[in-house]
Amino acid sequence: MRFAAPGLRQELGVQLRAPVDPDGFVAWMKTLDPTALRAAEKALRDATRRYSPSPAEHHEYDIAGWEELRALDSALITIGSHTMTHAILPCLPANDIERELGESRRTIQDRLQQPADFFAYPNGDTNELVVRRVRTHYRAAVQDTVAWVGPFSDAHRLPRLAPPRGVLRLALKLHRGAGAGPAEEIDAACATPYR
Repeated sequence: MRFAAPGLRQELGVQLRAPVDPDGFVAWMKTLDPTALRAAEKALRDATRRYSPSPAEHHEYDIAGWEELRALDSALITIGSHTMTHAILPCLPANDIERELGESRRTIQDRLQQPADFFAYPNGDTNELVVRRVRTHYRAAVQDTVAWVGPFSDAHRLPRLAPPRGVLRLALKLHRGAGAGPAEEIDAACATPYR
């Protein structure tokens, strides 16, 4: 949606009865049930068949692959789960919640051959049913809250702190072997605000 022309955004908004601004569209998609989400994703893909990401867009938006994740030192980096489809769990029926949680953990463990004991609630959204189900799969979980962690903190409702986007970009750049380039290039990567 970010790279679609305004006219295309308007058409998709009307067709799907969705917001036309990219952030609003993404927020709207997160509220859809799995069937409606797949239909919206298909409509977006069909409408943007000619879109081809540039190398800079690939660098900016591509996520790490399984090989890159396997290459990380598991003594330093823990890979946790975030569901299979980034579904907003309180919007789902119990059987879909179970599938999102269980399949995500099994997939990570199968692909990386290491435990996936930790979970982050998509969008930080949760309710009592979701927390109960998460407790059956994970040792701990984080949500988007501002709080202190103390001796009586619930291990399945810990606060989640997101590092600035520039820090993540710098770590990815260093991990992918770019090395320490010119100082201004690294400074620019770290200056990008988190969104």
